[in-house]
Amino acid sequence: MSASILVVSGSLRKGSFNSHLARQAVARAPHGVTARLSDAPRGLPYYDGDLDTDSPPSEVAAWRESIAQSSALLFVTPTYNHALPGGLKNALDWASRPFGAHCLIGKRVAVLGCSPGTSGSKQGVAYLRTILPFLGMTLVGEEVALPQIADKVNLETGWVNDDIDALLRETMRLLAE
Repeated sequence: MSASILVVSGSLRKGSFNSHLARQAVARAPHGVTARLSDAPRGLPYYDGDLDTDSPPSEVAAWRESIAQSSALLFVTPTYNHALPGGLKNALDWASRPFGAHCLIGKRVAVLGCSPGTSGSKQGVAYLRTILPFLGMTLVGEEVALPQIADKVNLETGWVNDDIDALLRETMRLLAE
């Protein structure tokens, strides 16, 4: 399989800095690498083991298939209440089933986050980097938490500063290896 990177924003907010970075990462995929932005976690029902059958809800089946068709994933997440946003946690709950035989196993993964404040989403990034190896994923790259992101990007024009541009390009390159 040639490299295919699925990029997932943990934020549902339209004006999200994290979603902006996710879109910009897709645009910076190396030549010959397919990168696409996932619409998950939006639209997934709350995880319910009673619905997790051989015929799960269509949104869940599509989410799992998009992961299965990817060689790597990039999660770009804010921090909510010192942890992950509920929607992203829910998406991971669906993707990590059935235990021991799910679509995340063996995938390369990178995590980054940002915030307009001083935390840079450090708590959400660290939390996610802690749980992904337990789901059978291989972390690539360093922990990336970007504080004061409003000074480094422009949501209206799509601009990112040179440091963010280089970071996104390097992250996508590492995922494509």
